[in-house]
Amino acid sequence: MGPWILWRLWKSRNAFYFRREDYSAMSLINKAMEDLDEWNSRDVIERKEMNTTPVIREEERWIPPPQNWLKCNSDGAWDKTKDHCGIGWVLRNHRGDVIWMGGKRLPRVRFPIEVEAKSFRWALSMMVRFNYTNLIFEMDCKELVQALVEKNGRPSIHAYIQDINQMLAKMGDHQVAFRGRQGNAVADRIAKEALSFENNAHVLFSVMPSWIKAFVEVEKPIV
Repeated sequence: MGPWILWRLWKSRNAFYFRREDYSAMSLINKAMEDLDEWNSRDVIERKEMNTTPVIREEERWIPPPQNWLKCNSDGAWDKTKDHCGIGWVLRNHRGDVIWMGGKRLPRVRFPIEVEAKSFRWALSMMVRFNYTNLIFEMDCKELVQALVEKNGRPSIHAYIQDINQMLAKMGDHQVAFRGRQGNAVADRIAKEALSFENNAHVLFSVMPSWIKAFVEVEKPIV
């Protein structure tokens, strides 16, 4: 539960700094427990005891890219009770080291799949801007991956599919693949964190903030 407590401490600090809102230690622990329950409810994992770091089933865990390749995971966070959504992505090498990561808060869109499309389009545009090649893109939205393969999709994401495929056509070697939620945990956490951003500006990180470190470290390959 450690990463969720750290995340809530970071959010509490921001709430106090920007809005002068103060929370008791017990309320922070309760919120961290709610976050943990929400995470587990997305993809239930039966286990006898709870670890203090995110638990990942071996067949679903994040897999590092081959040497000389990079992997970019993206995800979106959509909450029907909020008037905004969050998107996030992370770029890592074969050792699991973070090269870049980004988060952005956006006005709420109509459907969750639009958030996923926006997240991937932003991640892809940053990779193009940084001039990276030999890239593997992964996301946990199977419908979006299928739409990209078929160059089609529901009307709400048709424009996104066109933009994304045009950018992909100009890239060097690349792959686009589906990865289950447990293997997309870092991007998921960034997108959720973006929900708490104070405005709709995007944030890029070349150094990991404290609230994401545990999620990155648990996915690094054992050498």
